Amino acid sequence: MPTGAANDRIEITFDLSDDRAGEEMMLKIGVTLTFNLVSR
Repeated sequence: MPTGAANDRIEITFDLSDDRAGEEMMLKIGVTLTFNLVSR
């Protein structure tokens, strides 16, 4: 059973890091688009 709990914890950690990376990507894309619009 302990190994199952450890696996769940690892999966949760990966999910969180994926979400964070996704948010950063969205932010970078949003900033880039905004900057392109402003610089025109």
